Amino acid sequence: MLEKIEEGNLNENQKLIEGLQMVITFLKAHPDLPDLGEQDIGMWLYSKEDLRAIAKELGSFKKESDNHFFRLIAPVNERVDFRFTISRETVCKKVVTWDCPEDLVSLLKEDEEELITVGE
Repeated sequence: MLEKIEEGNLNENQKLIEGLQMVITFLKAHPDLPDLGEQDIGMWLYSKEDLRAIAKELGSFKKESDNHFFRLIAPVNERVDFRFTISRETVCKKVVTWDCPEDLVSLLKEDEEELITVGE
């Protein structure tokens, strides 16, 4: 889990911090809201360098990917996770591999015989 950070230092994320504090204020002011369950705080990243910096600061995290995105997931507590998402094209290299039979010559001969038979 992430460590609690002392208040005091302003940084480039001040507007984000203020927005998250507004969410906290809203939730505290409305205790009768239904249980919102487990939640993710999603953050978009746009460069390998940003991803590297986030990973370094988090220390431990889970990795997740699908056909389009790569994510670092770090628990804040048992009900809140940070999800840092970046396009897979930004961080991954697509590699295509082929699975070929060892005896290509016999495979080609089989295909040739089929073509001749079909053409007759």
